[in-house]
Formats: sequence, structure tokens, C-alpha cells
Amino acid sequence: MGNVPKRLRAVSLAILAAVIFGAGAAAPNVVDGASNTVAQEVTAESGRFTIIFNPNIRADTYLLDTATGQVWSPVNYTDVVGEPTVWRYMDRIDDAEDFDAWAGRQRTK
Repeated sequence: MGNVPKRLRAVSLAILAAVIFGAGAAAPNVVDGASNTVAQEVTAESGRFTIIFNPNIRADTYLLDTATGQVWSPVNYTDVVGEPTVWRYMDRIDDAEDFDAWAGRQRTK
């Protein structure tokens, strides 16, 4: 896909912010190359996936599929031999209908 246009990059970051902070929160201002950059990304030259992270908080690292908007977060499974780190899909809830469908798939402890 080559270099991701700035507009697509901004839209991707806004979607990610909405997923992380909820639809009611304001999206962060992202200024390329500035010291107050909220999120930074590392992309493959021709890939559709983008790794986005907050340089101030190590745990805020996400894998974004720029084609679908799906997001994954890294998880370390300590109860498995080798303690592998894998990308775990993050459920996305946009409205009450999505919440009801999500809640119906969950099991209580």
C-alpha cells in the first residue's frame, strides 16, 4: 500500500482512540515529530497493519488493521510453556445492540 496518507493515518488513530477511550472521549491531538505526540506508529512499507504505541506508557501498544479497523493488544501467557506473547483481538462495542450481542457471548465467573 506504500506510505499511508496522513488523512488515513489520522482517521485510523481516531478510530483507535475511540476503541480505547470510548466513543464519548475526545480523540487525542497527534502532531507528527513533536515532543507532545500522543501515539507513534511503526509500519511496514507495504503492509496494511500498523503498530501504534504511546511512548510514555509501555502497556499501550496495539496492532491496527487499517483495512477493517480491527485492533489487537499483546498478551503474555505465563501459564504456557515458553510464556509466549501473542496478539489478542479486542472486542469492539459501538452501540447498545453490539453490547447486547457481546454480553450474550460472555460467561460469568
